[in-house]
Amino acid sequence: MKQNHSVKLFLVAHFFFCVLVVALFQILEFSLSAFHPDTAGHRVFMVGQFAILYLLGLPVYYLLSKHSSERYLRNQIAESDKEGFLAILTKLIEEKDQALGAHGRRVAELVRLLCRDLRLAPHPTAEIIFAALYHDIGLAIHPSEGGNSHFYADGCRDSHPLHSEALLRPIHYYSGAAGIVRSHHERWDGKGYPDGLQGDAIPLGARLIAVADFFDTLTHGLGGESLHSEAEAWRKIEAQKGKMFDPAAVESFIDIIQVRLAASAQRKV
Repeated sequence: MKQNHSVKLFLVAHFFFCVLVVALFQILEFSLSAFHPDTAGHRVFMVGQFAILYLLGLPVYYLLSKHSSERYLRNQIAESDKEGFLAILTKLIEEKDQALGAHGRRVAELVRLLCRDLRLAPHPTAEIIFAALYHDIGLAIHPSEGGNSHFYADGCRDSHPLHSEALLRPIHYYSGAAGIVRSHHERWDGKGYPDGLQGDAIPLGARLIAVADFFDTLTHGLGGESLHSEAEAWRKIEAQKGKMFDPAAVESFIDIIQVRLAASAQRKV
């Protein structure tokens, strides 16, 4: 069981604090006294000072340790609840549509690589990956919206991003995920939906998901699209740089795909 480092640090800091206080007392005493005939007695007095100060700090250590243990237990319970809830979400999507669940996992993996390439901090990365995994959960709850036919169809303005946002809004673990999934069909040029956001007004996570979502749609044939190779999909994404997609996200994604294509070619040799 991992203990809070603050408890251990308190003990170390308290020890050195006691040493410092005793040393200051002794310096003050030496400065006020001309001589100290009883050296042995003086040492005993120093040890006594230190012991009293150290013991006075132990109740604080006890309270801090108790608080740390309770907080650790609460965090463990919350983490267990989170994992269970996410498992339910995943099961729900896969029960409704196996292809949709697999699509979410592939998009999440591509987004993870994008976040790593862009050197994003751990928390926003986890939030964006979570949003990528469940960006189409609204389709699982409302399949009458046309199933997977929403995938980048011309003029499409369906409401599944709003359904996805509503389902993810109560999840406090990743509070920004709902806004990300709402905007994953926005376009860099402002011609997307549901809000017509443009450029940097689109959340970064949504911009990354948009590229990964499009790539996976083309390479896995969702939504009635013909199946494309990764190289063909890459060229289509590059053609939409600055139109559908954030140019920086496209550049990062192309780097990732080039590495994948090079690794694939190496395996074939």
